Formats: sequence, C-alpha cells, structure tokens
Amino acid sequence: GIPFDCHCDLPAELPLEGVELCSLFSNVLDNAFRAAEACPRDADRTVSLSAAVKNGVLILSCSNPLPPQALPQKGRGHGLGLGILEDLARRHSGELKTEQADGIFKTTIWLQAGAAEIDLDRA
Repeated sequence: GIPFDCHCDLPAELPLEGVELCSLFSNVLDNAFRAAEACPRDADRTVSLSAAVKNGVLILSCSNPLPPQALPQKGRGHGLGLGILEDLARRHSGELKTEQADGIFKTTIWLQAGAAEIDLDRA
C-alpha cells in the first residue's frame, strides 16, 4: 500500500562488494518504508529512490514522508541503519547527507565508484 518510485541507472559492475551494495539499498529503503508505514493512510506515503553513477561517483538519493510524530524530533538521533550508511560512505571516500523539510525526509549518499576523487560540486 505504499507507492514506490524508482529510477536507477547503474552499470553492471560497481566497485562495491555485493554485501555492501545490498546494505546500502536495504538500509535506505528499510528506513524509508518504515517511516511511510507510520504515516496516515490518507497522506501521500510515496517513497522515491534514484541511483546513478556520475563523474565516477555513485549517488543514491531517497525521499519519504515523515510520520507526524517524527516532526518535533528534528535533528535528534539516527534512524536505524544510518550509522551503517555513514560507515559505508567513510570507507568509500564518500559522504552521507540527511535533511528534512516540509514533512519529507531525504537521504543522499555519495560513494567513490571510479578512479577520480569525489567532487561534490560536479557530482
């Protein structure tokens, strides 16, 4: 009962171990779907995910609605799995960014996926 919008444009081979790639997607999506499930059924509960490699950087972005009870806790603590995502970003010369605005939570992670260093202004 949760709409899912997914756009992935990824090469067949990525410089991540299978378990890391699985951990990346499963942690992001698990957090997103848990939050959407906690929202009222009459709300827009859409989870959106995009992933692509640009300029040698794997960029994964996911947005989901924030449950009403989560809104007052702005900036407090980590969701389940965000620590794992931070560790993945660190190990792959990347960055994890989370933000929330207007009832939407967005997670973006950049991971080194090529020989060049990450330039977030160009990625």
